[in-house]
Formats: sequence, C-alpha cells, structure tokens
Amino acid sequence: MSEPKLEDMSDYQGLQGEKKRTVLLVIISGLLLGVLYVGVNHFFGSVDDNLNVSDSVKTVPYR
Repeated sequence: MSEPKLEDMSDYQGLQGEKKRTVLLVIISGLLLGVLYVGVNHFFGSVDDNLNVSDSVKTVPYR
C-alpha cells in the first residue's frame, strides 16, 4: 500500500498561472534579499574602531 500522491487525486490541479508566478516571485525575491543582506553584512560588517570593555567586577561597591 503506497501513500496517496496529490497528482493522483482527480481534483488536484497544482499551481498554475498567476499563483505559480506569485510563488516564484516570492521565492526569488527572498533569495535576492538574502544575497543582498549577506553582501552588505560582509562589506560593512567589520568594525575597526571597537573599544575593549571589561565586564568583570573585582569588588562590589557598597555604602
């Protein structure tokens, strides 16, 4: 016994026309935005003038 497939069902018509174009447009635009983000992050991501900050506490001040 095999699992049913969408293509085997009589009322399944798949993505056609405008829906298919919309899905492809969303996928392609998401990939392009990802590539743009990686490129900008690679180009502007490194900071040369960072300040070293020590977060360790040697003594606790009290009054």
